[in-house]
Amino acid sequence: MKFEANAKSLLDELMAPFPFLMRAMAKKMIEGKIAEEAKKAGHAEANIDDVVRGYIIVGLSRGNDAEKIKNSLVGKIDDVSKYDELFA
Repeated sequence: MKFEANAKSLLDELMAPFPFLMRAMAKKMIEGKIAEEAKKAGHAEANIDDVVRGYIIVGLSRGNDAEKIKNSLVGKIDDVSKYDELFA
Protein backbone atom coordinates (compact mmCIF):
# COMPACT_ATOMS: atom_id res chain seq x y z
CA MET A 1 0.00 0.00 0.00
CA LYS A 2 1.15 3.51 -0.74
CA PHE A 3 1.49 6.12 1.97
CA GLU A 4 0.81 9.84 1.83
CA ALA A 5 4.15 11.66 2.24
CA ASN A 6 3.32 13.07 5.68
CA ALA A 7 2.08 9.67 6.87
CA LYS A 8 5.32 7.97 5.76
CA SER A 9 7.33 10.66 7.56
CA LEU A 10 5.33 10.12 10.74
CA LEU A 11 5.88 6.36 10.59
CA ASP A 12 9.63 6.85 10.12
CA GLU A 13 9.69 9.25 13.07
CA LEU A 14 7.77 6.80 15.28
CA MET A 15 10.15 3.98 14.32
CA ALA A 16 13.35 5.94 15.06
CA PRO A 17 13.52 5.02 18.80
CA PHE A 18 13.26 1.28 18.06
CA PRO A 19 16.54 -0.64 18.39
CA PHE A 20 18.17 -0.98 14.98
CA LEU A 21 18.01 -4.78 14.86
CA MET A 22 14.28 -4.81 15.70
CA ARG A 23 13.24 -1.80 13.62
CA ALA A 24 12.71 -3.55 10.26
CA MET A 25 10.61 -6.35 11.76
CA ALA A 26 8.55 -3.95 13.88
CA LYS A 27 8.01 -1.60 10.94
CA LYS A 28 6.81 -4.47 8.76
CA MET A 29 4.27 -5.52 11.41
CA ILE A 30 3.03 -1.97 11.87
CA GLU A 31 2.84 -1.34 8.11
CA GLY A 32 0.65 -4.44 7.77
CA LYS A 33 -1.78 -3.14 10.38
CA ILE A 34 -1.71 0.34 8.80
CA ALA A 35 -2.64 -1.15 5.42
CA GLU A 36 -5.47 -3.08 7.08
CA GLU A 37 -6.78 0.08 8.78
CA ALA A 38 -6.54 2.08 5.54
CA LYS A 39 -8.44 -0.56 3.58
CA LYS A 40 -11.09 -0.75 6.30
CA ALA A 41 -11.52 3.03 6.04
CA GLY A 42 -11.67 2.87 2.24
CA HIS A 43 -8.45 4.81 1.66
CA ALA A 44 -6.36 4.30 -1.48
CA GLU A 45 -3.29 5.56 0.40
CA ALA A 46 -2.51 5.31 4.09
CA ASN A 47 -2.87 8.65 5.84
CA ILE A 48 -1.76 9.93 9.26
CA ASP A 49 -4.88 8.58 10.96
CA ASP A 50 -4.19 5.09 9.58
CA VAL A 51 -0.56 5.28 10.75
CA VAL A 52 -1.54 6.30 14.27
CA ARG A 53 -4.26 3.65 14.52
CA GLY A 54 -1.92 0.93 13.25
CA TYR A 55 0.88 2.02 15.59
CA ILE A 56 -1.42 1.99 18.63
CA ILE A 57 -3.10 -1.32 17.80
CA VAL A 58 0.17 -3.16 17.20
CA GLY A 59 1.81 -1.57 20.23
CA LEU A 60 -0.98 -2.62 22.55
CA SER A 61 -1.15 -6.12 21.06
CA ARG A 62 2.56 -6.53 21.81
CA GLY A 63 1.98 -5.68 25.48
CA ASN A 64 3.37 -2.15 25.43
CA ASP A 65 2.17 0.31 28.05
CA ALA A 66 -0.63 2.59 26.83
CA GLU A 67 0.94 5.65 28.46
CA LYS A 68 4.27 4.98 26.74
CA ILE A 69 2.48 4.73 23.38
CA LYS A 70 0.55 7.95 24.04
CA ASN A 71 3.73 9.76 25.08
CA SER A 72 5.48 8.69 21.88
CA LEU A 73 2.65 10.35 19.90
CA VAL A 74 2.57 13.63 21.84
CA GLY A 75 4.05 16.40 19.74
CA LYS A 76 3.87 14.32 16.58
CA ILE A 77 0.11 14.53 16.06
CA ASP A 78 -2.40 17.25 16.93
CA ASP A 79 -4.75 15.39 19.27
CA VAL A 80 -3.84 12.10 20.91
CA SER A 81 -7.15 12.01 22.81
CA LYS A 82 -8.92 11.40 19.50
CA TYR A 83 -7.62 7.80 19.73
CA ASP A 84 -8.69 7.14 23.34
CA GLU A 85 -11.19 4.47 22.21
CA LEU A 86 -8.24 2.33 21.07
CA PHE A 87 -6.73 2.44 24.56
CA ALA A 88 -9.98 1.42 26.29
